[in-house]
Amino acid sequence: MTPRGAMGRAWQALLLLGAGAWAGFALQQAFPPANPGGFHIAIAKDQARPLSVHFLPDPDLHAPPKDAPATEDAPAPPFPVRLLESRQPAPPPGAPVILSAQEGAHTEHVAVRPGEEAVIGGERYVMRSPAPWTGLVAAAQGIPMAHVTVLDAEAPDGRHIFLPEGQWTSLQPGVKATLRQHDDEPAAREAAAAPQLDGRGARWGVVEDETTHWFNSFQPRTGLELDDGRQVVLAEILEDGAALRVAVLGPEGVGELRVAANDPDDAALVRFEHPAALNAAVVLHAGAPEGVFASLFRSGRLVAQAFLGIGERWNPEGLDSTVVLSGLGTRVVPVYPQAGGPMGVVLESEQRRLFVGEVQPLQAGDVALRFESFGEVPPWQYLVAIGDGPARTVHVGERVRQDGWELTALPPSGFSGEVAEFMLIRGPVPLERTLGWFALATAVCAAAGLVARMTTGGVRRQRSKLSSGYNADNGKELP
Repeated sequence: MTPRGAMGRAWQALLLLGAGAWAGFALQQAFPPANPGGFHIAIAKDQARPLSVHFLPDPDLHAPPKDAPATEDAPAPPFPVRLLESRQPAPPPGAPVILSAQEGAHTEHVAVRPGEEAVIGGERYVMRSPAPWTGLVAAAQGIPMAHVTVLDAEAPDGRHIFLPEGQWTSLQPGVKATLRQHDDEPAAREAAAAPQLDGRGARWGVVEDETTHWFNSFQPRTGLELDDGRQVVLAEILEDGAALRVAVLGPEGVGELRVAANDPDDAALVRFEHPAALNAAVVLHAGAPEGVFASLFRSGRLVAQAFLGIGERWNPEGLDSTVVLSGLGTRVVPVYPQAGGPMGVVLESEQRRLFVGEVQPLQAGDVALRFESFGEVPPWQYLVAIGDGPARTVHVGERVRQDGWELTALPPSGFSGEVAEFMLIRGPVPLERTLGWFALATAVCAAAGLVARMTTGGVRRQRSKLSSGYNADNGKELP
């Protein structure tokens, strides 16, 4: 009997498939050593010619002759392989979550089930059920922004609200909030102590169809002409900023409108937003390294102050909701919850309410927390089309044979399911040589960046769009 590994030629490869791509690329190693072939990169061409093989010498193996053809010892499969979808079934209800807690140079991993308690960084937390994560991530094109969670009777699990610097956003009916970024902590603290809310953020706008043309200028005679020929012009500021007088000039003559500040009438021709005239307004002043100075105003007058660190709650008298500072950054973009996106988990203690995700660590005091994984994870499943056959589901660990080749589905190590991995074998391969390609595969993929270029679909991209309407040049400010 011929010993395994000594009969004929055999090849082994790591085949990486991007969603929608035919074949992808593979890292191949020729066997047996008596017929050396080294490692090869095989890159997708098209459906008719799925792989072209390029020699990549390995110093630990005997290199083939320099004049040897590139494909001599690494034949391509004669059939295409296409990844249609990769998915991982949801963990079973009550599955534990693995959290990492880093404090200085020490990192601890904790497994917690929903409803259980865990002591992290000296605080006792109760973990709530996992949910799609939402929060802020660092980005070079990011802007100053805060992420707050609003808890009330209508939303006991919280409403996630992003506050870009300088924009006013509704927290609840009659209450708006904004973020103001300062150079340092003393400047933020001083601004938060101002007894009255200034007129920054006030604007007025003219509604035309589905568009609102916004103006930051309150200089009289500011305005525009609508498509129907009417001219809408600011005439006067009334009642110390509580209302505006606006003139409307049209074919039938001149008319006037009195526009009250913060009137919720969506059918009005003219809108006037004036935060200082709101029943309640919240301003977060950023500048301190670990949180914000929060100020609550009623009718423009300061009524409550507090310093909020990440995860800390604030429920001042006169505010019907509890506000939690869930995230903060100077160059960040928002990530919204989505099916198949990153997961997170809520940790609650007496002092904090933290929403910890798997995208990046959340700094809470001296501890950086991160959602690492589920403790009980079902295996990945790949929906693939092999050759001319119909699409089929292949589970991790399952072997598929096709035209003398064997494909074994592997876990998607490090690619989050966006790239499927298969061990590709033709002929007998000695067991002692089956692990040699793993380290080189990782190095080649990282160095060449081929994965990012070959994938044509399935990559999750987090996008943010912060849009505003037309803004005229600043003119007269409101009192």
